[in-house]
Amino acid sequence: MKIEAVEQAVELTLLGLSTAFVAVIGLMVLIFAFGRLLQSKWFKARDLNLMGNRAEEKGMAAALGVGLMLAQDTHEARDNSQ
Repeated sequence: MKIEAVEQAVELTLLGLSTAFVAVIGLMVLIFAFGRLLQSKWFKARDLNLMGNRAEEKGMAAALGVGLMLAQDTHEARDNSQ
């Protein structure tokens, strides 16, 4: 009876360890694959260009907004001085 319980405990321990080992290997493979994807030319050309275009558009819009605010302030300052 005790021997069967010990055998079952050993089997469960080995099953748990092997499952954990497979999970760690799987995570390492996923991390490696994701890293390779991030370094690939296809990913850089596709996603980083899209993000760059969006950032450029936002930067141009911000510059235009700042320019309009400065022009308005300058115009108001001239009106106030007269």
